[in-house]
Amino acid sequence: MIAGKAWPQIGGRPALLDIVGVNFYHNNQWIHGGPPLAYDHPLSRPLHAILADAYARYGRPIFIAETGIEGSARPAWLRMILREVKIAQSLGVPVEGTCLYPILDHPGWDDDRYCPNGLLACSQTVSNRIPHSALADVIRARPL
Repeated sequence: MIAGKAWPQIGGRPALLDIVGVNFYHNNQWIHGGPPLAYDHPLSRPLHAILADAYARYGRPIFIAETGIEGSARPAWLRMILREVKIAQSLGVPVEGTCLYPILDHPGWDDDRYCPNGLLACSQTVSNRIPHSALADVIRARPL
């Protein structure tokens, strides 16, 4: 809509699109009408290919606007994301940054369950945030 490709009557045009944000989660690929595909499913496309497609379509720099996963898979997930970004960049895709989302663990969107998916754990007091040490190690090793 911003680039004017969909609903041009609302005033979008290519000059308004300066960067493309791509969200990538373990369950955000699916075949129309079917359930989400796991990121390691044979029909799931690798992130670098999705980024290359977005760049081919919009011709603008890209950033990973949101990515993350719950639980102990966080460090491995972020390492995989960073590898995929590096592959995309080696293919000429201008990936300008990665946003780990969320930074803080939080209650679920659809319910109040605890979602351990941030760099920092929630606590009852705002002043007491507990870092997820393995995820922090990945970030220290290669800044986003």
